[in-house]
Amino acid sequence: MKAQHSALGGRYRIDFALPNDKIGIELDGYIWHSDRKAFTQDRARQRCLELGGWRIIRFSGAEVNADASACVRQAAELVAAHRRR
Repeated sequence: MKAQHSALGGRYRIDFALPNDKIGIELDGYIWHSDRKAFTQDRARQRCLELGGWRIIRFSGAEVNADASACVRQAAELVAAHRRR
């Protein structure tokens, strides 16, 4: 897993990535994703990544702070399910 991985020719950075599987894991803290402009840009960015073949898994900062281990387990389950397809 690579932290702060560059995607789509450097157009975007993904918090954590499995580049060979084109799976990205994003951690969305409230401070960076709370206003309407950021929210809208995030959605447009995700659609662009998905059009480029990426699967994005998102966790909120609150989820990570409350139970990071559960987030890791769920991300691993989602990656495994994606690989089985």
